[in-house]
Parts: sequence; C-alpha cells; structure tokens
Amino acid sequence: AFSSSVPLTEEEAMRTTTTTTTGEPKARDDVVDVAYELSQVLDTGLDKETLSILMALCENGVNPEALALVVKELKRESEDFRAQEFVS
Repeated sequence: AFSSSVPLTEEEAMRTTTTTTTGEPKARDDVVDVAYELSQVLDTGLDKETLSILMALCENGVNPEALALVVKELKRESEDFRAQEFVS
C-alpha cells in the first residue's frame, strides 16, 4: 500500500511484524478496529468480519465505488426478502 523511503522506527517495525493468533499482522487488526468503530458511528450495519473482507478486496484492486454499490444492492435485496417472508 503506502511506501516510503524513510526507514521504520523499531516500534513501527514491531507493530507491522507482530501477528495475532490468526496469523494476521497486528497493524492490520488495528486498522480494521478503527474502520469498524467508524462504520458503527456511521451505522453501516457491517460486522467486523465483513468490513475486513471488503477492505481486503479494495486492497487487492477491487473498485471501492463498485463494491459499495454491490453491498447496497445486497442489503436492499436482503431487506426485500425479509419483508416478503414477513408477509407470507
């Protein structure tokens, strides 16, 4: 993602190389935590796992705007489906 010619401090290097129990880098976990808190404030309805997957897709080249449209459409279809179940 972000590349810099400035060397990492020892603390930054530790933060990027420390892994969690799932093997994911700790810094990635921290980013997901902050993004999740923001998504909660914005009432997106996304859980942490889904948000992490969406972030990974964006990091791997998926267009974020197109991805947002897909998420919105899936949410709308899910709501329509639940409404139909309720009526039936």
